[in-house]
Amino acid sequence: MKKFIIFLLLLAGCGYTLKNIKETPYKTVFIPTFVNKISIQEDSSSYRMYYRGLEIELEDVINTRFRYDGNVLPVSRAEDADIIIKGVILDYDKDALRYASDEDVDEYRIRIRTEVELLKEDEQIWKEQISGESTYLTTGSNAKSETEAVRDVLQDLSRSIIDRVLGDW
Repeated sequence: MKKFIIFLLLLAGCGYTLKNIKETPYKTVFIPTFVNKISIQEDSSSYRMYYRGLEIELEDVINTRFRYDGNVLPVSRAEDADIIIKGVILDYDKDALRYASDEDVDEYRIRIRTEVELLKEDEQIWKEQISGESTYLTTGSNAKSETEAVRDVLQDLSRSIIDRVLGDW
């Protein structure tokens, strides 16, 4: 009898799923590569800079996050999509947060600001600025490289974009 109950529990499973509980009216999304409008000519006292290949990395991270969520799946052609997410990368800011006694920077914050637009059949549903950010240490056991920190920022940014897209339903 005990084995039978264990068998039924295993058969039933725990009901865990990666999908969002709320159903969305759309099933597919097309995400063209974001346009990188960060100027490489701009001189500034802050650490604003151009990060090569940022738009390609962002596209990959957003597509991966949509696949992980599972509600709306990315497609490779706009004609096959229910909705389209277009975007522009506006800024890449790197600010010093904390200094060591010798005036070296111990901690930075990276912020990427985008303008994102959601379209359905060439009609704009919404358009707004969405940012992602992360901090990272340059020394010690929790130190990261700038490249690792950028990946964290892109994860944060993709989560915000997808929450905004799926939050309407």
